[in-house]
Amino acid sequence: MNRLMTVLLIVLACCTMPFSALGAQIDGVDIVSYGIYVAGNAEKNAAEQGGQEKAWKLLEKSDRIPAKMATSFGIEYIIKGAPADEPVKITLRYLHPIISNPETGKKYTSQEVSIAALVGKKIHEGYTFDHEWELVTGAWVIQVFYDGRKLAEQYFTVYKP
Repeated sequence: MNRLMTVLLIVLACCTMPFSALGAQIDGVDIVSYGIYVAGNAEKNAAEQGGQEKAWKLLEKSDRIPAKMATSFGIEYIIKGAPADEPVKITLRYLHPIISNPETGKKYTSQEVSIAALVGKKIHEGYTFDHEWELVTGAWVIQVFYDGRKLAEQYFTVYKP
């Protein structure tokens, strides 16, 4: 009888636990667009972008990116999984040819950042050439990771116009 009561209490506890407390089930990522972007109206589009501060508008769908100052390129993607609107931590990795920062002397071929995202919401992530020393031609890759697992990647070729 005690064993039955224990099992019933465990089942009851699991059934009444909020689904989000169990964590998100992430099935993958759909890249819905990629290319060259321009900044949009952040306040108007923040809700549509999964709460991101920046809003972006696709200027040209392309995997060829001109190495020009103020050029922004990237991907828009949706995290597939459940429950919808569940906050998750995503890691983005940017792979690129060697970049040398003249201010710090540091050289690097990748950059990594973790962000909060919502399951089922469209998200934009990208890179903007803010400094002359970032204008490095060659293969660039944006990768999306969840829990150490690569979910998606998009290749770009940055070229000298």
